[in-house]
Amino acid sequence: ERSTIAKVSETSPEYQRYLAESREMDDITELREHEIFGAREIDELDRWRTDLGDEEMWQNVPDMREHGAKKLRENIPELKKRVSEFLVKGRRYYPALQAEVDEFNEKTGGSVSIEELPQLPDEVFESFVRFHISNFKEQVVDFEAELESYRGRFLEQAKSVIEAGLLPISHELLERRMSHVALKAHNYLDSALDEIWGSYNDRDKVIRIVEKAPLEVRYHTFVHEMLHALSGVTILKKTHGEDEEDALSVDLSLGMEASYEPQRGGLHISGKPLDVVRHRGRFMILTQERFGWLNEAITEALTLELVDEKEGAYQSNRELLELIEGTMFGTVKDPRFLFVRAYFENYEPQDEYRIPAWKELNRAVNKAFGLEGVSGLAYIDKVVQASGVQMAINDVETHFIQTNSGRQSWLQHAASPKHIQDSK
Repeated sequence: ERSTIAKVSETSPEYQRYLAESREMDDITELREHEIFGAREIDELDRWRTDLGDEEMWQNVPDMREHGAKKLRENIPELKKRVSEFLVKGRRYYPALQAEVDEFNEKTGGSVSIEELPQLPDEVFESFVRFHISNFKEQVVDFEAELESYRGRFLEQAKSVIEAGLLPISHELLERRMSHVALKAHNYLDSALDEIWGSYNDRDKVIRIVEKAPLEVRYHTFVHEMLHALSGVTILKKTHGEDEEDALSVDLSLGMEASYEPQRGGLHISGKPLDVVRHRGRFMILTQERFGWLNEAITEALTLELVDEKEGAYQSNRELLELIEGTMFGTVKDPRFLFVRAYFENYEPQDEYRIPAWKELNRAVNKAFGLEGVSGLAYIDKVVQASGVQMAINDVETHFIQTNSGRQSWLQHAASPKHIQDSK
């Protein structure tokens, strides 16, 4: 028996029951807890150092004992490798790391520099990692209390915008979705973030914000990630087949006959399944992502309006969005609101028109670009995936806005897959 997939309403009793049971299991497994650099590896070292001394325990499972011995050999070198990568990619966090290294030196009487961390003797490096973990746990309480204080501020702002007709969601949905979201600090040494300071996971409903984020960007980051949590969704229900080779057979270890995953969040769509991986005790399906650039552009544009700021993240994404909107002004009164409505739209399988706002947006874009039989947004998305946002900006400007032959030239260009291949 193979797996089956169906779309269900986000408000359906079966999905709400799944969310409740998943949160209960997450609390037991601490799935929604902090991700601290080195914490898992140090915990494994402590456990295996204790257990490997018990000869009788491993008589019948020698392979497991070798697994533990391998952890003892490899965990610290692996952490050193990650610090080396951090020193290349995480320069924005150098001041935080320097302060922590200085504090470690003061406590231990050492003279370690940031650059020397990966070359330290294993026992000294392990001492630093334990110091780092302890520091994070002490500081995170106040930081997460600060994050929690943002809830009320955002709730009042969002309600006023809803009442003004600028945010197309209900008060009930606003409060329900916010109540599902957990707020956690993201350890700066474990952060893979680059352009922004936070993340939202639509599977475990957790907003994580880097604990070393500057004070002036924290609320901005909170608003951006909470908008992701509030955006419309399409939910896939997956019943699990017994065929282990079935790539969609996903055991969530929750004792459930089916799992539920967001196929769409806002304007970001997960496409065809590419692979199945295990992450933090669960299997997750890797998919071909679509319209991620557009989703981030709308999210950041809304964030800037709510926090009343001019400068923000995803500048190129927003430039491409504004370029598309600029072509629509002659045919649509308020292009931005078409994008916003589609962003907050929930897929409802029982409705006659299940995603009408998304379809209306695509029709409006095609009309502005003079397209028939070709989706303008889908074409632009393919260019972004193949060659990046800047190439898509150049494409739209060159083949639509600046050409003398105008719409017809762009129609012919967009309909040809050869250009996308050539731009790779």
